[in-house]
Amino acid sequence: MTMGGSTRNITPASFWLAQNQTTPCDVLRAEWAATSCLEQGDFCRLTVDGEEVFYGIVDSQRYTLSAKGGRTQLNARRKLAAYLVDNEAAPKTYLNLPFSQLVARHGTSYGVKGAVGAPDKKMPIYTVPKGRSEWEAISVFCQQLYGRSPYLDGQDRIVADARLSGRAHVLSNNSNPSQSSSAPPTPYSELEVIHRPEAVISSVYLLGEDGAVQRVENEKAGAAVRRRYISPSTQWALFPKWGAREVIASGMEKRLEIRIVLPGYFRCSLGDRVTLPDLPSLSGAMLTIHEIEWAVHNGVMTRLVLKKE
Repeated sequence: MTMGGSTRNITPASFWLAQNQTTPCDVLRAEWAATSCLEQGDFCRLTVDGEEVFYGIVDSQRYTLSAKGGRTQLNARRKLAAYLVDNEAAPKTYLNLPFSQLVARHGTSYGVKGAVGAPDKKMPIYTVPKGRSEWEAISVFCQQLYGRSPYLDGQDRIVADARLSGRAHVLSNNSNPSQSSSAPPTPYSELEVIHRPEAVISSVYLLGEDGAVQRVENEKAGAAVRRRYISPSTQWALFPKWGAREVIASGMEKRLEIRIVLPGYFRCSLGDRVTLPDLPSLSGAMLTIHEIEWAVHNGVMTRLVLKKE
């Protein structure tokens, strides 16, 4: 790891690097033995096996000196995402603006390299109010237009729909899984499946200001009945049913979660597709990577959270 413009290499005793589709900023926490008070630099760069895996803004450093010696703890966020979150968007109302142009106006100057993953639709009218960040301006637009929250991929692009993005991986402890892919599977050290039927919402009732009620049904909810009532905020004024669909989609994503631990540094990205031949009941399911953690503590390991689309 390096700090600022220095070429001096810092080897962390431990680090934790996390990405997920619900938080725009990749987060890095690192700790190392230090002989001086604090390292200079507003930015840091982390490489693993010769590959750069993180470049970001240093949010804080803490130096502790004890009988065991000095130690520095660092917290940092991915540079591009931090800029989008930390900077306020200019208040403005747009008419018939495509998603690609909104991303260009609110992201290009910070380093965003376009939008991918969904058709380039237009919003009839969209207002960015005072106090909204650049990331919120993009995220709310995407939620209203596509019914999904976006995320930043490893190529600095805004991904509007994870189902239309990503590479394919096969994870299996069977050296000869019955898969069409010619690439050998990647073994894992631990796999955990979590089923949460209580998270599924069967229907959402939209309460209008005039007293009218609209109902949005979840066709995949099954027999269980779990209702929610919401009064759409101004962000759903044009498309109130998107608010209901967001609530339903959030519950469906939480219904099934698969956590996998792999030894070493596993190269992957958010939105990548995963096949698990060791779980026959999910062999035909579309599983995507929603969270990634790389950690070093007595060895490198990768933790993934998969969800069913």
